[in-house]
Amino acid sequence: MTEGSQARPFQATVTSALSFMIGAIIPIIGILLLPMPCMIWSLAILTLVGLIILGIASAKLGGAPIMPATSRVVIWGILAMLATSLIGRLFGVTVSTLH
Repeated sequence: MTEGSQARPFQATVTSALSFMIGAIIPIIGILLLPMPCMIWSLAILTLVGLIILGIASAKLGGAPIMPATSRVVIWGILAMLATSLIGRLFGVTVSTLH
């Protein structure tokens, strides 16, 4: 193993945190701009768009093929959203509109 190929946990941590913050910007903008009646579906779509953008960016930055990297990010993102929704339903959490 060469010095250039060694793991860099601090760099990975910072990159992950920045990716999370950048990825959160798109849904937050949606929350601020979208009308309440279509909020849930619109946020899901905006989140998918954000996942696609992050998947493409990570593939380009890492020198990986774009389709497999993007597919992996989008599929795991969808599974995470579905798991979150299911857990919320199991605990009786509901989304209410602000009046």
